[in-house]
Amino acid sequence: MTPAGEVRRALSPMERWYWVCDRLSALNVVARVRVLGPCATADLERAAATLVRRHPLLRVAVAADPEPRFVPATGPRVPVRRVEATRPDQWQHEVDEVELATPLDHRAGPLIRVVHIRHGRGAHGHGEHGHGAHGHGEDEHGPDEHDVVLTASHVIADGTTALALLRELVEQAAAPSDAPPRAPLPPPEALLPARVNGLPRAVHLVALSLADQLAAALARPRRLAPGTSVPPTRRRTRLLHRELDPATLTRLVDRCRAEGVTVHGALTAALALAVADEGGTRTARRVTIGSPVDFRADLVPPVDPLDAGAYVATVPSHVRVEPGDLWRTARGAQRDLRRRRRLHHHLALVSLLRFISPRSVEGSAGVVAMIDRSGPGNVCLSNLGRLDFPDRAGTCALSGAQFAAGISVSGYLVAAVSTSHSALHWNFTHVADAVDHRRAERLADRAVGALRSALTTPPGPARRRNERSTMAKSGNRGAVVLTGASSGLGEAAALALARAGFTVHAGVRSEDAAARLARAHPAIRPLLLDVTGEDSVAAAGAEVRREVGEAGLVGLVNNAGICVSAPLECVPLDDLRAELEVNLIGAIAVTQEFLPLLRTRARGAPDGPAGRIVNVSSGIGRVAAPFLGPYAASQFAKEGVSDALRRELAPLSVSVSVLEPGAVMTPIWSKVAVAARDVLDKAPAEVAALYRARFEAFVAANEARARGSRTRPEAVAAAVVHAMTARRPRTRYRVGPDAWTASVAARALPDRVLDSVIRRQFRAGEGRS
Repeated sequence: MTPAGEVRRALSPMERWYWVCDRLSALNVVARVRVLGPCATADLERAAATLVRRHPLLRVAVAADPEPRFVPATGPRVPVRRVEATRPDQWQHEVDEVELATPLDHRAGPLIRVVHIRHGRGAHGHGEHGHGAHGHGEDEHGPDEHDVVLTASHVIADGTTALALLRELVEQAAAPSDAPPRAPLPPPEALLPARVNGLPRAVHLVALSLADQLAAALARPRRLAPGTSVPPTRRRTRLLHRELDPATLTRLVDRCRAEGVTVHGALTAALALAVADEGGTRTARRVTIGSPVDFRADLVPPVDPLDAGAYVATVPSHVRVEPGDLWRTARGAQRDLRRRRRLHHHLALVSLLRFISPRSVEGSAGVVAMIDRSGPGNVCLSNLGRLDFPDRAGTCALSGAQFAAGISVSGYLVAAVSTSHSALHWNFTHVADAVDHRRAERLADRAVGALRSALTTPPGPARRRNERSTMAKSGNRGAVVLTGASSGLGEAAALALARAGFTVHAGVRSEDAAARLARAHPAIRPLLLDVTGEDSVAAAGAEVRREVGEAGLVGLVNNAGICVSAPLECVPLDDLRAELEVNLIGAIAVTQEFLPLLRTRARGAPDGPAGRIVNVSSGIGRVAAPFLGPYAASQFAKEGVSDALRRELAPLSVSVSVLEPGAVMTPIWSKVAVAARDVLDKAPAEVAALYRARFEAFVAANEARARGSRTRPEAVAAAVVHAMTARRPRTRYRVGPDAWTASVAARALPDRVLDSVIRRQFRAGEGRS
C-alpha cells in the first residue's frame, strides 16, 4: 500500500522522455541567487530537509526495471556542498563545471542538490552570524556574501520549479516556518483537458504536426548544425553568462512597448538574427527557434507554480528574419508564437509524446535521431519573464535570481532568460564540441549585440504606430460597414471596430437592436438593413454615401448569416433558398452596393490596400458536417466567391479576406436547435424515423461543443480588426482550434478517413434508427 503523500507510479511519457535524456547525458535545471547577510550551511541543510518533507517529488527515486517508475528514495536527504569562492564568478564556474555536467543519482534520490558558495567579506563588512537560535558556531565569523545554487533533475522540475524551490530554501534558511505539506499530483498528461485526448482532438494533433512539418519543409528554416557529431552519451552542457543592466533593461522594456512587441519577441528575434548571421545571409529567411511554454494554467485543475514538476512544452517557431531589422523580426516571431499558443500547439506536443516517448534508454536511438533532425529545441529561448522573487529573506538581501537549463539530446543551444532584481539575466548553454566555446560566445554576443543595436536605431516605425494609435483613439480611422451586427459575432465585431477607432455602420434588422447598439458605443451608427431585400440594400447604400461623402469606406464586413440544420432529405426547399439568399446572394448584393465607396478610399490610399472586404464564413466552409448541408453549401460557395473576388479586386487595391470561425457560443446555436427539430417534426414520420436518433445526437453534440469551446466572440472580433488594420491582411483568418483542424483535415485526410472521424463524433444514436 502506498503511504499517504508518497509517489509510487510509472513515469508518464513526458517524464519518461526527460529520464531517458538524463540517462544519456545530464539533463538538469539550475537556479541561483546571491545572498548578502548571514547564511549558514547547516541552516541550508535544515531548510532543504523541510523542502523534502513538503514536496512529494523531492522524496522519489527512479527504479528502471522493467520500465521507469517513481519509488521512495532510499534516504531523501538533500546534499549541500560547500565551496569557498576563489573568484567573483565562482557560481558560474560551479554551474558550468559541476552542476550542468553531473546527473543526479536517480537510483537513490532525491533528485535535487544544493551548493553553498561562500565569498570573502563583502563591502558591507558584516560577519556571518547564525539566525538567532539557529546559528551554528562554524559560521559565526564567516563571510557575508554567498551564492546559493539549487540543481534539480528535469524529470521533476523545470525553471519555474527550480526557482520556486530556491526561494523556499533561502526563506526557510533565514526564517524557519511550518509550511504544510503539498499533496502528490497526478502526472501532467492526466491533467490535460478532456478535449485534448478525445478522438477529434487526436486527429487535430496529427493534423497540426503534419501542417507544421509541411510548413517547415516549404520554408526550409535554418537550424544550428553541429560542428562535430557528438554521440548522445557524450553531450556535455556548458554555460555562458550574459546580463542586461537595469538601465538597458528599462530602455528595452520602453522600446518594446513603443514597438508593440513583447520582450520575449525581441529576445527571440535577437537569437534568430544571431543564428541567421552565422550563415552569412543578407536576405530574409527563416530560423527555427523553440519556445518552452508553461502549461500549468491549461491543466484541469490548474497546477500551482509552487508544486514541483516539469510543466513546459517546447513549441517551434519558424521565425522570418529580416536582416538588420530586429523589431520587424520580433513582430513576426510574436505572431507565430501567439498563433501556436492559441491553437494549443504546446498541449498537442505533450499529448503526442505518448506515441513517441521511448520506454527505455536502449530503445531511444530512433527518437534521438529524429530530435536531432527536426526537434523543436535545436535552438531554444526559455524566458520566464519577470520573476516573483523577493528582495529579502529574513535579515538577508537577495539579488541576481536566475536559472540555467541543461540540454542533453534535446538541442544544441539554449538561452535561459529571467528578469529579477532590476536586471535581465541571460544564461546561454551549449553542447560542448557540437557548438564549441568560441562559436557559442560568438552566437551569444551577436544576440546581445543585435538587441543593444536595435535600442539605438531611430524609432521611426514606432512613431507611425503611435500616430495610428492616436487616430484610433480619436475615431479617425475611417468608416466600415458591418452586416449582421444585432448579436453574437457581429455585435462583438462592431464594438471591437469602434474601440479601435473606426466609425461602424452596423447593419441590423430591428429598431430594438439599433437602439441597443447606439447606446453601446458613440462610434457605432446603426443601419437598418435586410441583406435579402434589394430596396433595403439600396437604401442603406444611399445612407452610408451621405455619411462618408468623398472619404469613402475603409472596409466592408459581410457577417450576416443564418444556419439551416436538418437531413437534406427533409429540408424544405424554401429554407434552402433562404439559406443561400442570406449567406451568399446577400453578401454579393451588399458587396456590389458598397464597392464604389471602397474603391474611392483605395484611390486615395498612400500605401497598402485601403479598401478591405472581410467575408465571414465558417470552418464548415472546408468540411461539410452531416445535417448541415444547406449551411455548408452556402459557406463553400462563399469561399469560392471570395477567392474569385480577391483576384478580381487585387489590381484595384481592394483586399478580400475570409474569416473562418470554429465553434463559438452565440445565440445562433439555440435558434438552430429549435428550428432544426421543427423541420424534422414536419417531415413524413417514416422519413423522420430514419434520421431522428442520429440527428438528435448531432444537435446535442453541436450545442455541447459550442458551450465547451474556449473560442470567444472577442477572438473573432480581433481577427476582423486585424484584417482592417494590418499592412498586409491575410487572405484567410482561422479562429479557434477546430477551424484549423477542419482546414488541415480537409487537405490531409482521405475522404473515407474523414467520414469515419466525423461519424465517430456523433456515434450516439448510430444504428438505432
